[in-house]
Amino acid sequence: MRTVDEAGVFGLPIPVRVSGRSIRMHAPGSVVFKLPQGAERFAAVAELDTDNAPVHIADWSDFQVVVSAENTPTERFDVTGSAPLIRINLPVAGSGLTIRLDPGVNGPILDRLLLRDAVILVRTPGSGPSDDPDR
Repeated sequence: MRTVDEAGVFGLPIPVRVSGRSIRMHAPGSVVFKLPQGAERFAAVAELDTDNAPVHIADWSDFQVVVSAENTPTERFDVTGSAPLIRINLPVAGSGLTIRLDPGVNGPILDRLLLRDAVILVRTPGSGPSDDPDR
């Protein structure tokens, strides 16, 4: 993972943080992941990061998760206080996957993302559908 645009709010930088299998980001900002050869799908859970959040996070949070890969259409997902969780499951192709957070109407105030359970489906030679029913 490489940070392309580091988020900043009120002049303070907010770096991307990785903890275990989760990634925490703040809008506006973006990261790029190098995809392995044969990558076909990306899936993850994207949700409003309420860990250590102010009481009114749901009132202010409003941002888009923008997912793009080199050879696939760009997809946009809205995360708000009233819709705090989305499931992403998209085809991907190419050598890189970009995840960008765009602030919403209220600007980047409390636009915090927790990306978890992210996986990439990679097709390897010989891993296509099998005629063997026991496989």
